[in-house]
Amino acid sequence: MKITVGFAVFAVLLVS
Repeated sequence: MKITVGFAVFAVLLVS
């Protein structure tokens, strides 16, 4: 789902 993908990308940006 778009929400899941968006959350995953957001999490990756936070970790980076």
